[in-house]
Amino acid sequence: MEVLTGPGPIKVPTTVASPTGHQVTLAWDFDAPLPRLREVRDDAGVLLRVDYTGDFEVTLTYEGGGKELARFELHLKDGLPSRLVLPASNGEYSFVTSPVGPDGPWITGRTAPTGAVETVTYSTDGNGPTPPLPYVTHFTVNPGDGMPAVETTYEYTDRTGQEAPTR
Repeated sequence: MEVLTGPGPIKVPTTVASPTGHQVTLAWDFDAPLPRLREVRDDAGVLLRVDYTGDFEVTLTYEGGGKELARFELHLKDGLPSRLVLPASNGEYSFVTSPVGPDGPWITGRTAPTGAVETVTYSTDGNGPTPPLPYVTHFTVNPGDGMPAVETTYEYTDRTGQEAPTR
């Protein structure tokens, strides 16, 4: 079961309960232009805290037993991730964004703490009564360390459904 609440036309989940009776509650900040998640808790206490520094940094703190277990920092640029700093000095992911279609930038690349690089190519040539969303046509993982890149090309039919990717 999910309980949705919120001022105005936008509703967000504030309680999610399983058939066995376990539930989590979600606290939201409704003062921002769109609701922002602030906290997730269950019967044992806080599971996740979310703190915002303006519109450019989000700190996710995973808690358990009343103490901090891990902290992630998500840095944003134009509303999209630019860096994700991992806990315990385990490095960070960096993200590349590029303009894709009329809706502005999309994530088109990611570099992992290990140095692996992933890139995505989108197409916007769909058809229909509304402007189509970009869709992935090519995905490349370059693991680095002299290992060969893995490339996947996606082809779609004119009907609903996806053909199997080709490698």
